[in-house]
Amino acid sequence: MEQEHHQHLEELRKNMQLELELKLEEELGKSKECPDPENSIEMVAYGYDFMSALSLPFFSQGAAK
Repeated sequence: MEQEHHQHLEELRKNMQLELELKLEEELGKSKECPDPENSIEMVAYGYDFMSALSLPFFSQGAAK
């Protein structure tokens, strides 16, 4: 009985997560920077990683001097 209840809660949580992701994708898809709403979350995450990767060597060089 308790396991079924736990499973039900887990499914609810997953459904909520999916709904939130869909809403986020819709919002990001509306902004003109993202031509492809399917990949909008990944693109934003990738863009952020790319920018931080670019700035890291610059900052570490400046600190070393």
